[in-house]
Amino acid sequence: MGSQIPYISKLYAAAGRWRKKMRRAWAIEAVPAEGSTAHKGGGWLVDLRDGPVDEDGKPFLRPVAWRLVVGVLACSLVTVLVTGVFSLIMDAFCALFQSNVWLGLVLPLAGLVMFGLFTFSATPYNVGLSFLTRRLEVGQKVPFVIVPLMFAGSCLTVLTGGSVGKGAASMQIGTAIASKVHELTKLPLGAGPFLCACAMASALTVIFGTPLAGAAFAIEVMHYRPKRLISYIGVLFSASLAKAISVFMGVSGVDESVSALSLDPASIADALASLVRSTAADPLGQGWAVVRMDVPGLDAGAQVIGTYCLVGALCIAAGALFCFALTRGRSRFTKYPLMRLVIGGGLCGLFAYVSGGMFSGTGMEQINLALAGSLTDSFFLGKALFTLAVLLLGFKGGDIMPTLCIGATLGAFLGSLLGVDPAFAAALGMVAFFTACTNCPIATIFLVIESFGLVGSVWYIAAAAVSYVATSRLSYYDNRRAFFSLPWDSKASTSKK
Repeated sequence: MGSQIPYISKLYAAAGRWRKKMRRAWAIEAVPAEGSTAHKGGGWLVDLRDGPVDEDGKPFLRPVAWRLVVGVLACSLVTVLVTGVFSLIMDAFCALFQSNVWLGLVLPLAGLVMFGLFTFSATPYNVGLSFLTRRLEVGQKVPFVIVPLMFAGSCLTVLTGGSVGKGAASMQIGTAIASKVHELTKLPLGAGPFLCACAMASALTVIFGTPLAGAAFAIEVMHYRPKRLISYIGVLFSASLAKAISVFMGVSGVDESVSALSLDPASIADALASLVRSTAADPLGQGWAVVRMDVPGLDAGAQVIGTYCLVGALCIAAGALFCFALTRGRSRFTKYPLMRLVIGGGLCGLFAYVSGGMFSGTGMEQINLALAGSLTDSFFLGKALFTLAVLLLGFKGGDIMPTLCIGATLGAFLGSLLGVDPAFAAALGMVAFFTACTNCPIATIFLVIESFGLVGSVWYIAAAAVSYVATSRLSYYDNRRAFFSLPWDSKASTSKK
């Protein structure tokens, strides 16, 4: 026993040195001043011109460009692999909890483990996606320790009956991977947000299987827009590459029709030929849609159209209320995290056990039921309240998939209550509710079009546009008024000056 004491003391000293290193990594460094390479307005790739120069004094971009290509590929590949494993484990833990509901009683212990891991690694417990992306934008690093912390925290929450998703957690993992790749490739400062967007697009594509929506969501969440077309192409390329790799991994998001693809060239050729034939036979997109539904046309009657408009308006109002409660609660409930995790986690775990795990998990199963018109009761209310409680108490996990679930089930409930098709009302409610919460209308439109086809896209575009304008001041993230400002916003800013 005495011979083991020196080894224990050495291990303790090594842990102490590592914690000091992590404290320095999370320290707030000096923010670059306006006009520096971190704040130039030419887009994410403008800082490539601040690299080496040739004999004539002209920018020599080839070394930097090659490092940028390597960085984009590394971000996409590593993010896809890590996020793919993360998605598979989350799904397995969801199934494990549903067959062992008593695990909900262990939710406070899971909270203690999460808090202990964050404390041991000297990582702020209330860290979020906006905080991480902001660090990259001002030239600071995101420590790689976020990857195992969010991985373990989200899996523990789902295993013990919490109501969280995979989307936002995977984007935080991608942000840390992008920061590490940026550091290793020694790219200029302005390439950090670009690599972050590529990693986030790859992560969301793995989770949902929708590359256009993943790329659009990553760009909309960022604080400023790139002004060069090559930046958008790079993000879209990362999302498309992630889609291809995730299909071969068997992790293809919500689209289960292509999960059986293998590396056999004949299988790939048959799948591509089938896709081309279905697209040519049905250019409106119903051939490749994940969910097919009847969409009302202009000849449906004023009463039916008005009813669907009412469903959308109510879902927008509910989404604004849910977003306000979550964002305001996160800003208020910042003290005593350990007490919140233990006491509140105990109550939430007991509720999950008593309810039989009805409101636990990511909510993907309930989304499918709502889009099929089978789930038309008041499930959305319990899911919303339980999700709010779990997230406000500080349990780790994403908020995107529960938000989609609440919107879809709310729309199905309102559609059944008002006497219209609950399946289409679920799709409409999902668009309106999700846009109100995330302030990402373009990503939401791409998500439903890639999932449901082009049929009904007019309804989805209208719902997303109205929801975006009506709730432009609300968002889970710091991306309010992402693409344009409202007239009264300019007047308000002028009056403040």
